Amino acid sequence: MDEPFPTGADQGVPTWSADGRSLIFGDLKAPAGLGRSAIHRLDLQTRAVSAIPVPVDMWSPRMSPDGKYIAAVTYDDRGLYLRDNRQNIWRKCASLAFLEELAWSRNSAWLQFEERARQGAARTLYRVSTQCEEPRGVMSIEQYSLVGSG
Repeated sequence: MDEPFPTGADQGVPTWSADGRSLIFGDLKAPAGLGRSAIHRLDLQTRAVSAIPVPVDMWSPRMSPDGKYIAAVTYDDRGLYLRDNRQNIWRKCASLAFLEELAWSRNSAWLQFEERARQGAARTLYRVSTQCEEPRGVMSIEQYSLVGSG
């Protein structure tokens, strides 16, 4: 398949819409040009690409299994935002030193993600509900290897 957005810009981190009719994706981080990230929707039937308005530069979108929400990370990997797709409203759900690896629960009730305070610091698994309450540390995942890390 060709790139969904034929601009030559790096694209990635795709997620399917709940109905399977669209692909939601973000711009990949590039060594130069931070601050130009966006989230896009590719309609697979019409091949039309549209931007999803965001309050700050974000990438790494994740659609909830029920399609009600999109979660995304700020371009500096320090903020987690949640978009209510029914109201088209974004809310900030977390501010941490570094967060990554967003994953939705099967019932779309909460998100989990990894946080690392600084290089070499212990990795912690957090959860936050769609109500965006204070993220809750679930467990240290320092003893677990990441896929592909040796």
